[in-house]
Amino acid sequence: MLGTFLLIASLWCYGPSTRVPCDGLPETGHSSIWNNTTKTVTLSGGKGERLGFQIVIGPGVSYSNVRIAATNLYGPQEPAPANWDFLWERRILVDPQRPEVSSRLGVGLYRERLEPFNSFVIPLSTMKEVIFIKLKVPHVVAGDYSAWISLRANDEVDTIRVNLKIRNFTVQEPSTIMMVGLSIPKLNATVGPWQQTITSYMQMAADNDITLLVNGWQESLNWTDYRNIMGQWIPDAKRWVLPIPESYRLPYVASNDSLRVLETFRIMGDRWRQSGWPLDHAFAWIYDEPSLRWWAAYPEEVLAYAQAARAGNPQIRILVTDDPDTNLLPGLDILASRSDHFCRFGGIENWAYQSYDGGLPLHTIDSPGENFRLWPWISLKYGIPLFYWCGNFWYEPNPLLVADGQPEQYRDGNGVLFWPDTSDPENSALSSLRLEAISRGMQDVAIMEQLRQRSPLLYMSIMNRVVRSALSDGSQWTTSGDSLDIWIERARQYLSQ
Repeated sequence: MLGTFLLIASLWCYGPSTRVPCDGLPETGHSSIWNNTTKTVTLSGGKGERLGFQIVIGPGVSYSNVRIAATNLYGPQEPAPANWDFLWERRILVDPQRPEVSSRLGVGLYRERLEPFNSFVIPLSTMKEVIFIKLKVPHVVAGDYSAWISLRANDEVDTIRVNLKIRNFTVQEPSTIMMVGLSIPKLNATVGPWQQTITSYMQMAADNDITLLVNGWQESLNWTDYRNIMGQWIPDAKRWVLPIPESYRLPYVASNDSLRVLETFRIMGDRWRQSGWPLDHAFAWIYDEPSLRWWAAYPEEVLAYAQAARAGNPQIRILVTDDPDTNLLPGLDILASRSDHFCRFGGIENWAYQSYDGGLPLHTIDSPGENFRLWPWISLKYGIPLFYWCGNFWYEPNPLLVADGQPEQYRDGNGVLFWPDTSDPENSALSSLRLEAISRGMQDVAIMEQLRQRSPLLYMSIMNRVVRSALSDGSQWTTSGDSLDIWIERARQYLSQ
């Protein structure tokens, strides 16, 4: 039963990758999933698919909090269990008199995983509030289902109906690889010892089909802790970066350091073998953009380091991130080229990487969420892993205080995908709207991979409409979340047949 809708001055729903500014409506002001007259959200998904949408509330200045709850799904097989995640966007109010200069895209999200009919409380401010709703489609009989989300404040209740068409196919785990760097030193500096915090970041990445590359090894972090904590993730990892001690890594300036490098790689190989971990998908990331480093004798130093590393253990593959350069090829197994300079070489594995500026289809700061959703599409189209290096590259203990957007008053967090929750170090990983958009993109490509097996012609037709070209081929892609949803629904319909 619908409520009075007097609770909220304005209530609207948008798809998972639409940016919702604090000071107005999204750029389009339109939502393909939302019927404002009936207060209904309409979704579609395959079994096991992660779906998401945003509820925009506000401003609700006359209420101290809002309580939100949701039901199971009702339809052909009822009641069908509904696994809801409610993610409340954390908006930092820089100036109470000027909410338009508060955080926008990428701000952290409180996470509450709720059983149906349970609830949690959101304190309202004078700004718009965004609640990100995630639902994993259950493995039940295909058909049309409905659930209800209630928003309660004081004695008033508003209700949103969610209509879900469960398609008759199961979404498989994607083989497309989207890698994100996680810095151990940044965890230590922000939320305390990495041993207490790493599991929550690893689990969040796994839940979103993201390969997390844990990097930044230090001698103070002992091997026993690393082995005991990482052992649950390493054996099945799609890619894994080996923990090179920092003092054995950079700068490599003296020829007699070759013996230290050789011994380090010998020890790493022995540790991996003794732990029963495969080296097939492991690699050593030995240099980041050495051609730009004043202290590096480029390329001789990189090649000498790679030679010493191979002498220590020839099974360990060598990665360098830099612009394409044939002078590096003799020493490498993997070259990750900056995405807008990407070049494919024979005889090695080719990746593309993205930093917080330039590259791929976007600047990561002040960029629409649809662009983040496109990263996995580009990875699938070109058949290469993509590597985003600054998953938690925090310049300060609280990255919410970093002013780096445009205008500079916005706190956009330097393009990070994870946020630290210093109040709960053991469960410190908070999501971001950037991460949620990438997660949606990974679900898209999981469906597209299945479509490629069933109908290569339809796959190519959809792919070329979504991403005509990218990387160094030039940038032509859709910028509409509604268009992405339409094409993915076309793929779902075909796979349901």
